[in-house]
Amino acid sequence: MSDAPKAARGRVAVIDDDADTLATASRLLERSGFEVVTFVGCFNRLAFVAAKKPDLVLMDVNMPLVPGDDLCRLMKDQDDLRSIPVVYFSSNDERTLHALARATGAAGYIAKSDMAIDFGAKVARFLGTQRRPSQERDRAL
Repeated sequence: MSDAPKAARGRVAVIDDDADTLATASRLLERSGFEVVTFVGCFNRLAFVAAKKPDLVLMDVNMPLVPGDDLCRLMKDQDDLRSIPVVYFSSNDERTLHALARATGAAGYIAKSDMAIDFGAKVARFLGTQRRPSQERDRAL
């Protein structure tokens, strides 16, 4: 268990292959009261999500080896990850993102071009009032 204070708004995992995007998203979400965990890389993304038990996964679509939409499908096939909402976070056009979210069971999408405008509020809308996995995990500790 971490000594860091618990974020009131929940734990968000941000997965992207661009370190600068990760740093910016992380900084903006932390300012909005979220606990943020990030992952950059091509391998072990599912293991990362399973280990961190985020309340929401914010994921790029265009990543090498396993694109975000394929990773979302893999998450939805696993009992322990299926209930974690996935939000695509991409520079793809909104029509493509909307279609991908519907086809893969993602909760929705946020365009990277919208990151500077109320980013924390946009992420918070996807969390809503659902029971958060990190709350369940923290109760068990």
